[in-house]
Amino acid sequence: MENEKVYICLADGHIFEGKRFGAGGNITGELVFTTGMCGYIETLTDPSYYGQIVMQTFPLIGNYGFITDDMESKKSYVSAYIVREKCDNPSNFRCNESLEEFLKENGIIGVYDVDTREITKIIRESGVMNAVICSNPNDVDYDNNTLPLIFGFKDIDDISPKQVSVIYDGETIFPTSMDYLRSIIAEDSL
Repeated sequence: MENEKVYICLADGHIFEGKRFGAGGNITGELVFTTGMCGYIETLTDPSYYGQIVMQTFPLIGNYGFITDDMESKKSYVSAYIVREKCDNPSNFRCNESLEEFLKENGIIGVYDVDTREITKIIRESGVMNAVICSNPNDVDYDNNTLPLIFGFKDIDDISPKQVSVIYDGETIFPTSMDYLRSIIAEDSL
């Protein structure tokens, strides 16, 4: 499957050839981009990207591997991940696994070796649109390439925590995020 050709077919008819990594399969979703120069782990595990095909504009992704301590939530919510270039040999003492291993384990389709700058320009100028990632662009039905751009109740249930997390300081109850919890734990350990 490594280096297998894969296609990103935009709803407006543009087709981009890339190479597959991560999980196999085809996917349809809302294509969005993020301009972060670091923080790809946080992006992959941010529930606000639920069901979306996320594309990084920074050219090299994966150089520090996947670090579970940096996750924003307990799992990834993206349906696919697009990068210009992926790093196969991450270098970081905190690295738990490679980006590709994380994508495979979580059933996330990855695409690399595509012109992410050109795709970003199209989205920026035309607006967010749906896309299909597939092995054969001739199989794409552009007339039915539509998805609702709003969440349903099932989607909200999928991304909502199953348990309420709060911190009580003796006076105030604070709702928590993963980052906030990590900062409190770090302060207590000093």
